[in-house]
This record gives sequence, structure tokens and C-alpha cells, in this order.
Amino acid sequence: MLARSDVAPTPTTSTSTAWWRTSTSTTGPANRVTCRDWFQLSLEEGLTVFRDQEYGADTYSRAVTRIQEVRALRAGQFPEDAGPMKHPVRPQSYMEIRNFYTMTVYEKGAKSCACSIRCSARRHSRPGCACIQRHDGQAVTCDDFVRAMQDASGIDLSQFKLWYDVAGTPVLDCKGSYENGSFTLAVKQSMNPPFHISVCRQGRRRGTGAVDQAAGRRICFQEPEKQTGPFPPAPFSPPR
Repeated sequence: MLARSDVAPTPTTSTSTAWWRTSTSTTGPANRVTCRDWFQLSLEEGLTVFRDQEYGADTYSRAVTRIQEVRALRAGQFPEDAGPMKHPVRPQSYMEIRNFYTMTVYEKGAKSCACSIRCSARRHSRPGCACIQRHDGQAVTCDDFVRAMQDASGIDLSQFKLWYDVAGTPVLDCKGSYENGSFTLAVKQSMNPPFHISVCRQGRRRGTGAVDQAAGRRICFQEPEKQTGPFPPAPFSPPR
């Protein structure tokens, strides 16, 4: 089922293409690495959604695709995370397996995969291949995936596992101040224990940042320009 671009509106063609991409991209990693049990479902489905989103961003517009992803999260996954049906990306139990097919498992799971891969990509050219190479032909868990990203990049991602095990949407409280040529960003988040959330800075030149590893943290960016500001938590984190 494919729509003709010369007669169908853009949303129709992009949706049809996304359906085809999702149907075909699932088989790639799943043929090499599979899930150990149903509780690891997001490892396959979240990674599939992430690969589909990356293909859409490369094929169409990365900015537009990003906007569409965030709109979908805010419209569907955020209410789920704030309601009686909230559950972690990797649930610990279930009454019926069909309850696993949720926005949290798929969409939030995709952003969790994206965050770990992009954090690792700063030190490894193709971190996503690390899990395939290490566990080719095996049945694995979400922990195995995160551990592969950690070992490939040398970045401590032990705190990152909270994205898989704890339900809820983190809320960041950020306050910035500029003094003596440096920009200091005070960050607090609502989750306790705190989630692994990377912070970057938007400006003419890339600033040096750090990962928020505590409920409250002060991060210093050494840059001479005052006409820049904090832009947490993009592009290395799920949109929160």
C-alpha cells in the first residue's frame, strides 16, 4: 500500500511510507537479535520506531519529523504517563500481553533508544551496531542493550536504566546566569531518583556541558558570547 505523491497530500504519502518502513525495518535487527522475554518488548519495538523515525528524518525533514514526534508524545504518551495506565518502558508484570502495546512501550521506548545511542555516538561512530555485534544470534534484554552502548562509548549509563524501569515524565526546572565570561545553568528535575538527562547549549559555538547526575546540579559553559542560552535537553535526550 503506497500512495502516489502526485495526487495524495503529504501526510498521506508520509504515513503510507512510514507504514511500509515499519513493516520492513522490524525484520532487520529481529533476525539477528531477539528479546529474551515479553518484558523486553520495547527493545525490539522501540528500536524499530526509532529506526523508522531516523529514516523519515533523513528522507524528508529532520526538523519537521522531530516536531511530529514531539506532538505525538505530548498528545498520546504524556497523558498515558500521567494517568492511571502509566507504566515503565519495561513493565514488570502484566495481566494480558496485549496491554504491552502502548505509546510508552513504543514511542517512549524509541526515545530511550535514541537517547542512549546519541549519547554514545559522541564517542563511537556506530554505537547501534555494538549491540548487534556483541549479541548476534542471542536473546537479550534492555540491560544488555544499554550495557553495549556503555561499553562502546565508555560513558557510564547505569543511571540511564531508570528510563526503562520507572514510569513518569521528568520535569526540568532550569535557571541560567551569565557572569565573567561563563554561563551557569542550574538544573533540577522532578524525578527521584533522578533520570539520566543530557544538557546542551544553543549558540554560535558549541558549549561544553555535562550530564545531570543529581536532583540538583550546576553546569558551567565556558563561552564568551552572552547572546546564547540553554536549550535542554536536545538533541541527546527524549523530549521532556
